[in-house]
Amino acid sequence: MYLRSQDRFEELVRLKGMSQRTLADRAHVTQAFISLVAHGRRGVRPETAWRIASALGVLTDELFTKCLPDSVIGNSATRSPNANSAIRSQPSGESCVPNNLDGGNSLAC
Repeated sequence: MYLRSQDRFEELVRLKGMSQRTLADRAHVTQAFISLVAHGRRGVRPETAWRIASALGVLTDELFTKCLPDSVIGNSATRSPNANSAIRSQPSGESCVPNNLDGGNSLAC
Protein backbone atom coordinates (compact mmCIF):
# COMPACT_ATOMS: atom_id res chain seq x y z
CA MET A 1 0.00 0.00 0.00
CA TYR A 2 1.16 3.53 -0.73
CA LEU A 3 0.34 7.00 0.56
CA ARG A 4 -2.46 8.68 -1.35
CA SER A 5 -0.99 12.13 -0.68
CA GLN A 6 2.30 13.09 0.90
CA ASP A 7 0.88 16.54 1.67
CA ARG A 8 -2.14 15.10 3.50
CA PHE A 9 0.12 12.76 5.49
CA GLU A 10 2.38 15.63 6.56
CA GLU A 11 -0.67 17.75 7.41
CA LEU A 12 -2.12 15.03 9.66
CA VAL A 13 1.19 14.51 11.46
CA ARG A 14 1.44 18.28 12.03
CA LEU A 15 -2.22 18.64 13.12
CA LYS A 16 -1.79 15.83 15.66
CA GLY A 17 1.30 17.63 17.01
CA MET A 18 3.49 14.60 16.36
CA SER A 19 6.99 14.20 15.11
CA GLN A 20 7.89 11.35 12.79
CA ARG A 21 9.60 9.75 15.80
CA THR A 22 6.40 9.89 17.91
CA LEU A 23 4.32 8.50 15.05
CA ALA A 24 6.85 5.72 14.52
CA ASP A 25 6.77 4.79 18.21
CA ARG A 26 2.95 4.67 18.22
CA ALA A 27 2.85 2.63 15.00
CA HIS A 28 5.64 0.28 16.16
CA VAL A 29 7.99 1.06 13.26
CA THR A 30 11.21 3.06 12.97
CA GLN A 31 11.41 6.78 12.28
CA ALA A 32 13.48 5.96 9.17
CA PHE A 33 10.62 3.79 7.89
CA ILE A 34 8.11 6.62 8.45
CA SER A 35 10.41 8.97 6.54
CA LEU A 36 10.61 6.58 3.58
CA VAL A 37 6.82 6.19 3.51
CA ALA A 38 6.30 9.96 3.88
CA HIS A 39 8.52 10.64 0.88
CA GLY A 40 6.87 7.98 -1.29
CA ARG A 41 9.97 5.80 -1.38
CA ARG A 42 8.40 2.84 0.40
CA GLY A 43 5.09 1.04 0.45
CA VAL A 44 3.66 -0.64 3.53
CA ARG A 45 1.84 -3.86 4.31
CA PRO A 46 -1.86 -3.51 5.17
CA GLU A 47 -1.22 -4.19 8.87
CA THR A 48 1.41 -1.45 9.02
CA ALA A 49 -0.85 0.96 7.11
CA TRP A 50 -3.56 0.29 9.71
CA ARG A 51 -1.14 0.97 12.61
CA ILE A 52 0.05 4.25 11.05
CA ALA A 53 -3.50 5.40 10.25
CA SER A 54 -4.71 4.42 13.73
CA ALA A 55 -1.87 6.37 15.35
CA LEU A 56 -3.05 9.41 13.37
CA GLY A 57 -6.72 8.78 14.19
CA VAL A 58 -7.88 8.25 10.60
CA LEU A 59 -9.09 5.34 8.48
CA THR A 60 -6.51 3.41 6.49
CA ASP A 61 -8.30 4.21 3.21
CA GLU A 62 -7.98 7.94 3.90
CA LEU A 63 -4.17 7.70 3.88
CA PHE A 64 -3.28 4.68 1.76
CA THR A 65 -4.11 3.09 -1.58
CA LYS A 66 -3.17 -0.23 -3.14
CA CYS A 67 -2.14 1.44 -6.40
CA LEU A 68 1.00 3.44 -6.88
CA PRO A 69 0.22 7.17 -6.98
CA ASP A 70 1.00 8.89 -10.30
CA SER A 71 3.77 10.87 -8.59
CA VAL A 72 5.62 7.61 -7.87
CA ILE A 73 4.98 6.07 -11.29
CA GLY A 74 6.15 9.25 -13.00
CA ASN A 75 9.55 8.84 -11.34
CA SER A 76 11.68 6.92 -13.84
CA ALA A 77 13.74 5.42 -11.02
CA THR A 78 10.71 3.48 -9.79
CA ARG A 79 9.46 2.32 -13.18
CA SER A 80 10.71 -0.45 -15.43
CA PRO A 81 11.63 0.58 -18.99
CA ASN A 82 8.76 -1.46 -20.53
CA ALA A 83 6.12 -0.32 -18.04
CA ASN A 84 4.98 2.71 -20.06
CA SER A 85 2.70 0.76 -22.35
CA ALA A 86 1.05 -1.17 -19.53
CA ILE A 87 0.30 1.73 -17.15
CA ARG A 88 -3.25 3.02 -17.23
CA SER A 89 -4.73 5.90 -15.27
CA GLN A 90 -7.57 5.44 -12.82
CA PRO A 91 -10.29 8.06 -12.23
CA SER A 92 -8.89 8.70 -8.75
CA GLY A 93 -5.56 9.89 -10.15
CA GLU A 94 -3.84 6.64 -9.32
CA SER A 95 -2.36 4.15 -11.74
CA CYS A 96 -2.02 0.43 -11.99
CA VAL A 97 1.33 -1.11 -12.76
CA PRO A 98 2.27 -4.38 -14.43
CA ASN A 99 1.89 -7.39 -12.16
CA ASN A 100 5.18 -9.26 -12.52
CA LEU A 101 3.86 -12.31 -10.68
CA ASP A 102 2.42 -13.69 -13.92
CA GLY A 103 5.18 -12.52 -16.23
CA GLY A 104 3.90 -8.95 -16.45
CA ASN A 105 0.80 -9.81 -18.49
CA SER A 106 -1.72 -8.22 -16.15
CA LEU A 107 -2.14 -5.02 -14.18
CA ALA A 108 -2.35 -4.85 -10.42
CA CYS A 109 -3.53 -2.08 -8.13
